[in-house]
Amino acid sequence: MKYFAPSCITALLGMAAACYFLITGDATVIGKTREQGIFMEKMEQEKYDEAGALLEREEDMRGYLTVPIPDEADESNISIENNVNDKTVSIIVKNVSQDFYHKNIFSGDMTNINSIKYGYMDDSAIIMLSSDEVVEAETRFYHGHLYVRLVDPHEAHDKIVVIDPGHGGDDAGSVVYGISEKSIIDGVADELREILDSDDYGIYYTRVADRDTSEEERLDLIRSVSADLVVSIHTGADTNSRTVKGCSAETLSGNEAIAEKFLDAISSNCAIRNNGVKCGSSLSLINEDGCPTVFLRIGNLTNRTEAEEMATAEFQANAAEAIKKSILEYLKSEEN
Repeated sequence: MKYFAPSCITALLGMAAACYFLITGDATVIGKTREQGIFMEKMEQEKYDEAGALLEREEDMRGYLTVPIPDEADESNISIENNVNDKTVSIIVKNVSQDFYHKNIFSGDMTNINSIKYGYMDDSAIIMLSSDEVVEAETRFYHGHLYVRLVDPHEAHDKIVVIDPGHGGDDAGSVVYGISEKSIIDGVADELREILDSDDYGIYYTRVADRDTSEEERLDLIRSVSADLVVSIHTGADTNSRTVKGCSAETLSGNEAIAEKFLDAISSNCAIRNNGVKCGSSLSLINEDGCPTVFLRIGNLTNRTEAEEMATAEFQANAAEAIKKSILEYLKSEEN
């Protein structure tokens, strides 16, 4: 899983939330770390011997948490989803009886895992691993078992990008002509999540739903994943003129060429004027030490024609494609 977006799994978790604790009581918390890297919880001796033998036999699986999988299930029944805001990883296993994980224990290494909770909905088990940090799940499926370890994002990916869809929740941003900034940005972000995926790069979003994410939460994610690039997406609104149109960007001195690439792509893809890059800003996202940050304004809401154009699915898809292209070009240039 390289980026974290709403999906059918998110919907399942949302639907499950109401019944989750009813099924499991106070949510079953499985064990704490016991000896070096190994924990067992309420196991019968024969199960302990079997698990111990498995760990001895599979040397290359040490360092992983072993998640038992029903005999009738295979790798296609397993889905993994990261929630960077909650610092959890959810494993969804289909075709599981509602007593399976009461009878079959987890074993292995608990590094970066604070707790394990599980519950059931319909024929699926939902296993939630919590951590203190933003982590990536590295998984293997071998001999009917799922092996999971939680690692630092830079251990899983060569480069890390944080995409910051502006506003959210009760904060709609600018609202002009009945069109909100948030609605446009959400459309662009949704399109971007559909098309931006890579085996080499980790793509993180400061929010993946219509929620109000504080500035501190956004900065916390950027710091936690040690981002190599941050792209914050907004629209402009010129309160002094309803004729001004076009895209623009803000960034710190030294990153102008990076920001200009984004504007060139947006201008070309969306047939919109390029108003250029402004260097220096009081915006904390831009002034955060470390990686380049590009604060994009993909058009002006106060220009009625441009506002109505930005509200279309076609514009949002074109803007997303331009942002994707610019991100990948920048990351590839950093490899050379």
